[in-house]
Amino acid sequence: MKRTLITILLCVPTLAYADLLTTNTSAVSMTEGDSVTLTYTVTNTLSSSITLGNGMSSFGSITATFTSGDPTDKITTFDLSDASTCSLGEVLNPNHTCTIILLLGTDSPAGDTDVDSGMESLSASLFYTPAGGSLTNTSAPSVTVTVVDPVPEPSAFALLSTAVGAVGLLARKRRFPKPRFLLRKS
Repeated sequence: MKRTLITILLCVPTLAYADLLTTNTSAVSMTEGDSVTLTYTVTNTLSSSITLGNGMSSFGSITATFTSGDPTDKITTFDLSDASTCSLGEVLNPNHTCTIILLLGTDSPAGDTDVDSGMESLSASLFYTPAGGSLTNTSAPSVTVTVVDPVPEPSAFALLSTAVGAVGLLARKRRFPKPRFLLRKS
């Protein structure tokens, strides 16, 4: 199972600003086998510059906690998108912003015959160092991610309906033979 951008680290607690890391949504729904993007915005609300992920191998940590539903319907990959405008070690001046875009992915639904869903709560934190300070982190509000199984296409239902109808007609013809009338020859 591939999970990138996950780093477990004990940080020295210092001042953390809740509005430093925000996300564009509080809930995401995705179909199993697909991927979806989740955008986090980093806004330096401090009066001094900050260094993102200073000396770290990642920006922060992502934690997915399964909350309900089918445990097989879940996020399996977290990848950093090339479209992100933040970079590791970047110095972000006061009132400046950058974005971290994550690609969330799931396993292939091959062989999955149930049509249900699973729900996870995603928590993200950002590691940064304020000018003259020590490494700290801040968290974004959690995001609820719902992963649903794919639903068969309408054409599959139409084909199934046609097949069931044909079998029904054949069964009816066998049960009720065609009436034979006496025909007069003239």
